[in-house]
Amino acid sequence: VVEFLKAGLWRKPISIGWHRAYQHQKSIAANEAALAAEYDAQLEQDPDNPSLLYLRGRVSPTRAEQLKFFRMAEEKDPQLGWPSMALAYDDANRGQWQDAKTRCDKAEPALRSDQS
Repeated sequence: VVEFLKAGLWRKPISIGWHRAYQHQKSIAANEAALAAEYDAQLEQDPDNPSLLYLRGRVSPTRAEQLKFFRMAEEKDPQLGWPSMALAYDDANRGQWQDAKTRCDKAEPALRSDQS
């Protein structure tokens, strides 16, 4: 499965769903450094790609680094949805319920219509 998913990773436009499946199969915790290096290499070529920024955040080893990438992705494309949902999850974990709801409300329409 990993090899099948890896073969389609860098097709444009980036498919977030495809990458999330790949990251899940690669077991993020066991391969964070290798996965981060893959995304860093792609970001060198396309540093403003909000999908890549979000996906890089998912494989970051620290919460601070995750949040940095999620915020950068959200700033580059406020309509993407995935970064807002990741930040909403962080808000909820910190008990910031109103902020979490606001971000979820913002992300929901984008995620509902997401074809990536």
